Amino acid sequence: MREERANGHDPAVNVQNVSKSFGSRSVLENVSFEVYSGEAFCLLGRSGIGKSVTLKLLIGLVKPDSGRITVDGHSIGDADAATLAEVRKKVGFLFQDGALFDSISVADNVAFPLQRHTKKSGKEIREIVQEKLHEVELADEGKKMPSELSGGMRKRVGLARALVLDPPILLVDEPSSGLDRITAAEIYDLLLRLKQKRHVAQVVVTHDVIGARELATRFAVLDGGKIAAAGNLDELAHDRNALVRDLATVAEV
Repeated sequence: MREERANGHDPAVNVQNVSKSFGSRSVLENVSFEVYSGEAFCLLGRSGIGKSVTLKLLIGLVKPDSGRITVDGHSIGDADAATLAEVRKKVGFLFQDGALFDSISVADNVAFPLQRHTKKSGKEIREIVQEKLHEVELADEGKKMPSELSGGMRKRVGLARALVLDPPILLVDEPSSGLDRITAAEIYDLLLRLKQKRHVAQVVVTHDVIGARELATRFAVLDGGKIAAAGNLDELAHDRNALVRDLATVAEV
């Protein structure tokens, strides 16, 4: 990340002074952060604090009330449908529960974005799908149905699908949700290898500080709709905010 800045590269994701309310409830207030290629930025906070809303803002599913969001150089808040469609091809999204289609096989789930957004032949699609399944260590599971998979396997399939278009940006919503600690560590390891191998910019939202500590380059703590603090874990551990210090301390246990 520091090298990218030194070379004058623009951030892959840039959120500046963004606020969002739903009715009378303020969810985000003047939130700012940026994420560069090859780094994982982790947004921490308790459940229901606005972390998932932040991800939805990044792909235009929700519009900000104020502020500016750019993804891969494109302004998201005022983008038309065609621009949003193009930007979304460059952004992979790993959902909390994998969000697989239960009525089609694992391979067909992974193939879906290729079938919808490219003109590749059936043979090309099958080869890419197999490559992605191999990458998440599920090369032999393509013919299975999602109902036959464990929670960790469903998450891996979701990751393979998120990566099938080779996006430069990956959004990850609670990667360890519903998983035991060993399986969660395997998912974080996959994300770490992805960051190191492909230099994908990752925005990870989670309350699991212990798991995220091996992955993230920088952290920010969302509290009361605002960024309470941002930096590495050592910086957070010495912050004046008690919640921030508590989260950083948990990560060191």
